[in-house]
Amino acid sequence: VAFYNEIGGVLYSSPTGAAGLWNDILPRSVGEKLLDVLSWEIVDPKEAAAAPGIEAPAASEADKKVKTETASRPPAVVRESARDGRFIAYNNETVLDTGTNLMWAAKDNGVDIHWLDAKNYCKEYRGGGYADWRMPTIEELEELYDRKSPRKQTCSPKYDIYLTPLIDLSCCCPWAAQTKDADAAYFNFDSGRRDPGGGGPGGGFRHRSRPAVGAGPRTGDSLPAKARQEGARQEGARQRGEAMRVNELFYSIQGESSHAGRPCAFIRLTGCNLRCSYCDTEYAFEAGMEMTVPEIVEAVGEYPTRLVLVTGGEPMLQAGIHELLGALLDRGCSVLLETGGQVPLSGVDPRVHKIVDFKCPSSGMTGHNDYGNVGCLTMRDEVKFVVGDRPDFDWGCARIREYDLAARVSSVHFSPVYGLLPFDRLAGWVLECGLDVRLGLQLHKIIWPGVPRGV
Repeated sequence: VAFYNEIGGVLYSSPTGAAGLWNDILPRSVGEKLLDVLSWEIVDPKEAAAAPGIEAPAASEADKKVKTETASRPPAVVRESARDGRFIAYNNETVLDTGTNLMWAAKDNGVDIHWLDAKNYCKEYRGGGYADWRMPTIEELEELYDRKSPRKQTCSPKYDIYLTPLIDLSCCCPWAAQTKDADAAYFNFDSGRRDPGGGGPGGGFRHRSRPAVGAGPRTGDSLPAKARQEGARQEGARQRGEAMRVNELFYSIQGESSHAGRPCAFIRLTGCNLRCSYCDTEYAFEAGMEMTVPEIVEAVGEYPTRLVLVTGGEPMLQAGIHELLGALLDRGCSVLLETGGQVPLSGVDPRVHKIVDFKCPSSGMTGHNDYGNVGCLTMRDEVKFVVGDRPDFDWGCARIREYDLAARVSSVHFSPVYGLLPFDRLAGWVLECGLDVRLGLQLHKIIWPGVPRGV
């Protein structure tokens, strides 16, 4: 449940967990006051913000400009709502193209406008709660064109358009970002042609506008465009065994481990041989792009940090993992490797900081833990247990004692299944256990609640 002020800012939110349990609403919090006022009825956000004892923040001029459809508020928890091939629709009116790693608005502006107005529309768009939308390039629009997916245009039903039905394009020809002199480009989803258009910055023709944003629901930076490869080159590298499958690259705040709070470059590799009950990265099971190790290292080098986390999925499943880790280390990066511990770690470069996530019983994957990896752990490494209930916690404590983990690695973390186990309950267990362990919270989920990717 979430409460918003009249300009769409979140005043209070309390997400549900996988088991449908509500997080506790703290006494004397904004959430409690609003619940008293609302009496469980649906109330207009402006009324909620004006509740007794709560002062609604004054709207700035910039905020007032974003009070139409472009200020649509995201749901408290972003979830997948539909799929069509490589496209995934979410319940916040966004659609992810897993082939290009671009996020698209689920619908256009609905009317024909001049190019400059379209550019401003994209810049000021706030769909899904994201603030970095932009006008797409003509190449990005062309990637959406699909002759296998015809449907009638809303503006002129006698003509077809060809693209996924998850994206609602009301007319055939949205504007593109490119301009030359007085002309602006647009793409024709009927003919499949790139057209030079007319009246770019200065007026002239009118077309629809569709915002695009790089690399899926996120707050951190997206994968640099130049790191993506042409299809033929990707396929050739894959056939030669030179490429790795990358689900996403981004720059954000490290949310877990002893490095929590530090700026970090993230490399999320595709693929996992486990299916944990609480998994929050199912989107990394299959989707991704082919990149060679030098291309990955070059892309990460664009971010202003030397701290790099290689994660997944399960990163140890990819054949090029050791080459990637070595290349990052040789470039001077401090490399963290987050692994489930079900794949042997004996070949990992000793300079890597390993973070091993042994699976507790509620994950359903305990039988896959490879305890032979304990012998590969040093004081550079860390161990994590994700806990869904008290039996999980007791099981983790038993493994710590059995393998003397607190003396073997630099830190041992207990983290709650987000939205299922209250933080304070796990904190109480940690205080009681008498072991040298840490309470680990997923900082990124606290900073950016409801954002499933790129953070």
